[in-house]
Amino acid sequence: MNEKESKLRNKVKQYYVKLYDNLGVIKRNNLYPNLNASSMELINLFVSLRSNLQIDVEIEDDKIINFIVNDTSSMIFELKEEGICSEYNILYNDFIYDIKSKFEDFLFKNCELPYGLRLIKRPIIASTLWSEGIKKRVANLEVIAALHLFKRVVLLGSPGSGKSTIAKILACSKISNVIDATLSIKYENINTWTERDVVPIYTEVKELVSSDLFPQLDERASYNHFLKHLERKITMESDSDVWNYIKEKIQEGKSILIFDGLDEIMVSDKIEDALEKRRDQIISLINSLNRTFPDCRIIVTSRPAGYSGWSLEGFAVLRILPLNSSESLNIIKSILMLNVENNKELDSKSNLLLDHLDRIPTSLRQQPLFVVLLSLLFIKDQRSKLPTGRAALLEHSINLLMQNWSLKNENNKTIEDILNCGKDKVLLLLQIIAYKSLYHEEGDEQESENILINRNIILDELYEIAPNIVSHKILSFISERTGILSSPAQRKYRFAHRLFAEFLAASYLLTRDNYENQITSLLKTSFQTWKEVIILLCDILNKNGKKREIWSIIEDLCLSDMETNDKNLVISKIIIDQGLKVNEISDKPSLKTIVKEVKNSFYNHNREKKSSQVLDISKALMNIGDNRFGVGLDENGIPEFAWCNINYKNGFVGLDEELVEIIKKSKSEEWNFDREIPGYEVDLFPFQMSYYPVTCKQFNVFLNKGYTIDKYWTKEGINWRDNFGSTRFFTYDKDSYPQNKISWYEAIAFCNWFSDISEETIRLPTEIEWEVAARSGKKTIFPWGNDFNFDNVNTLERGFHELLPVGAFSLELKPKQKYPFDMVGNLWEWCSSVVEIIDGDLFKYPLDKIAIRENLELGNKYMRSTRGGYYNASLLRSRSSYRGRDIPSIQVERQGFRVVKSI
Repeated sequence: MNEKESKLRNKVKQYYVKLYDNLGVIKRNNLYPNLNASSMELINLFVSLRSNLQIDVEIEDDKIINFIVNDTSSMIFELKEEGICSEYNILYNDFIYDIKSKFEDFLFKNCELPYGLRLIKRPIIASTLWSEGIKKRVANLEVIAALHLFKRVVLLGSPGSGKSTIAKILACSKISNVIDATLSIKYENINTWTERDVVPIYTEVKELVSSDLFPQLDERASYNHFLKHLERKITMESDSDVWNYIKEKIQEGKSILIFDGLDEIMVSDKIEDALEKRRDQIISLINSLNRTFPDCRIIVTSRPAGYSGWSLEGFAVLRILPLNSSESLNIIKSILMLNVENNKELDSKSNLLLDHLDRIPTSLRQQPLFVVLLSLLFIKDQRSKLPTGRAALLEHSINLLMQNWSLKNENNKTIEDILNCGKDKVLLLLQIIAYKSLYHEEGDEQESENILINRNIILDELYEIAPNIVSHKILSFISERTGILSSPAQRKYRFAHRLFAEFLAASYLLTRDNYENQITSLLKTSFQTWKEVIILLCDILNKNGKKREIWSIIEDLCLSDMETNDKNLVISKIIIDQGLKVNEISDKPSLKTIVKEVKNSFYNHNREKKSSQVLDISKALMNIGDNRFGVGLDENGIPEFAWCNINYKNGFVGLDEELVEIIKKSKSEEWNFDREIPGYEVDLFPFQMSYYPVTCKQFNVFLNKGYTIDKYWTKEGINWRDNFGSTRFFTYDKDSYPQNKISWYEAIAFCNWFSDISEETIRLPTEIEWEVAARSGKKTIFPWGNDFNFDNVNTLERGFHELLPVGAFSLELKPKQKYPFDMVGNLWEWCSSVVEIIDGDLFKYPLDKIAIRENLELGNKYMRSTRGGYYNASLLRSRSSYRGRDIPSIQVERQGFRVVKSI
């Protein structure tokens, strides 16, 4: 290496040292004011999270002969001995072969599980996990490893999910290669890419589009605009030699371009179609980069809502899964390690905090940001009662961050000293800045960019508080003492997290006169900007015991002329987050009127347009009272069922060659169809089947009035109940949910009890009756036909990963469709029939030995039919002909039932 090359290398290294310090080092005076040291590297606190990519394997002779990665809705790639099959042309083959080889070593050579894979729990009833055959969903790919598969990828994560942290860690892992070998060792597990000499380019999208080098809205954006922005940024930190070096790497395809925060490109609401125009610019920019630098990797991060309506050509979409308890514990430990002295203390405090997480709403405890904040609050004051609500947690967190400004600087000054005001006035200042950063009555387009805030916004408010301040001193203080507000670039400021700005803006709205009258107007002006602010505003009201005001906001929204889907989204989130219940309005006629209007809006909701709302709307409806016929009780408090007539003389069961071929072409998965062939016609007597599975509200009546009465139980059922049933736990507050954790014995007892009180013949369906009903008497794979469409079913592909209220995809007051609801997904349903005897007969099609199969007094070794799949089963496993089975005593989350009536 000559002297010139050596100097350049040193310059490049110095530039990346500064960049690493900006991206990969946590300062004590930022989010972590309780750090014992002045700073800490982000990698020391990093916890790897799971992606939505799942692995299937086919095993033969202690060898993986087929290695498949799916994204829950489709196959990403299939690696067989003859090579890789994929619809994507952006996969990195070396990495795929490497991870497959290491996973094989883990399975059969007792090696460690390779970095980037997380085993998924195996089902209770299954063959040996690593035996011969096809094994489904054996592992998740962690996000960092999954990102390494693609040359073009969009990473989606909810607010606080850690997507920006992942983007920074990924950039730092590549920077570590440039700086020195010692640092690179820290990133050894993360640096799994086969190419080692790539240079990272990390860009915040909001900073890029707010630059004066970025084109006006009516102009197209190209790679040149990005390069000019990058050149200015790099030469300000270093010089033109470093810029030329990095530019050359980009041109050679030896760079990774990371665009963080695609959803934060808010624009002026005064410009017509401004957001669409900005989207077109970003798409144009990305397409230009794709064409000009085809060998460069490109990663884009965004909130899911922010990516709605986008389509970046050639990009795969990757999602961060919500935290599970294991990941939460790892995050807690990584934070608490900053403040404990030994492992015993660490384990004790971590478990204490993990227990506290159980009392926090699921939507919060599944987000890394809130687990981090809760851990920091715990470090601050371990004796205080920790908050559980989102508003309370954000309020505590902001106070924690503001402590940094209340620390004396070298001139023995705090921010209160400089402004000559108290903390309350400083907080009000932040609230106004947050509000104006989201919306400017007199701002131009650039000022409205969110949430990179122009200096003049802050100065305007500072002069209102302290007219005689020296502006550069207070701005320098803010920049140097980064807390809730910091300065990432010249003349630019931002909040530590978008949620902080949204919470502060909500707090400011509440200080204004007639704030209720402004809510609908703000949402109509820019729904995406103000949605979270209004939801947080209601959280603050609830924290302060003002639920009546929340109902008033709901009324205004319901009666507004907002787009129905938008207002239903906000209303449903408010009802769920604030735990609004129907019993709160029992003695308030005015609130009853509001609830009636809300319900009508929900029942008329256009779920086809935004089907992702079904979960929130159905949950909200359950909270305020579900009036649908067939999901609750009659006027006497007795289960009330809506019946669907099943009258098909020549129903079809099983599969024939035509249906098998359709399934094989679906690309969903391979399967052994032995249990379902040959298909054949059956002649059934007419009967009626309940439109919905038995709900919690309906089953609860049986628990109180019939559960302990022996005459309703089989002999085996009584033995089971007396040993296990009395200790069962049921959830009583989820009225419209299907009752799950149900043993077959309990389902039979419920039917006998309801037959007694209704004086009708109520029973479980036989598996033949269930299958014919699920096909509407036709020869099809699913109730609707042969199309593998998962939009309106709760299976693995749909991505909810949790149980939904019954009939969530069709909220009709009275059911109208020709076949029962939820026959695909949501919950496995018991049938009366025996399918298999443990260590004995397999009852294959065409069926015989009917007397044995329908004998209800047989014991636990006679496995009973379960049908329809559940929320974490694939769509194919949930098909009408798939013959599941379980032992009658099993008590699992996935198991429920519906009833039939002889006519």
